[in-house]
Amino acid sequence: MDNTRPAAGIVKALRTLAGMSQRELAEASGVAASTIGRIESGAMDPSLETVSKLAAGAELGGRVVKTMTAEQLWGESAKLIPNPVMRTMCAHTAMAAADQVLEGFRMGAGYQPGQAVHPGDPFGKVLAWLWLTDRAAAMLTLADFCAQLRDHGRDPAPVTLDDVLAGLTFAMPTRFPDAEFEALIAEARRTVPGMYGRPF
Repeated sequence: MDNTRPAAGIVKALRTLAGMSQRELAEASGVAASTIGRIESGAMDPSLETVSKLAAGAELGGRVVKTMTAEQLWGESAKLIPNPVMRTMCAHTAMAAADQVLEGFRMGAGYQPGQAVHPGDPFGKVLAWLWLTDRAAAMLTLADFCAQLRDHGRDPAPVTLDDVLAGLTFAMPTRFPDAEFEALIAEARRTVPGMYGRPF
């Protein structure tokens, strides 16, 4: 596996956690087994659409591990991804989500204060996973997303943290526990504003 290609570790982690072979993941996701093999070996960088299909396939086709709690499964998944890959994954997730939001602003009426800023479901899934495995990394990723919006936005009114947090309601996985979501929001309000130069 080529650790300089973050997708290699991420896809292998998804598949391993689901207890699936490459062939099983291919059947569940609609992505060819040969493509999965090339991604996992580091020979190919997949598109965001391909990674999303693989994530959905792993979730739908994965075997239920009855002897482990959800927290144990999340924790085990973190061990499969090397730290440099994790940092790269978080940075690229924040950047891609911010780019998607800013493109939506450019294509529409722009940002309106008080409008929930939906970072996208892939960002919500990564943030939920980070929250359950490494809360500090979750807050840094959220702060990075906010900083990307602040530094690259063209709207006269800056996006507010409240609007980003309101948008998270729509982005988090449906099975993410309410108590964990409330704790994430409280921690974000407490820590995210101080994680970069200008207040958010």
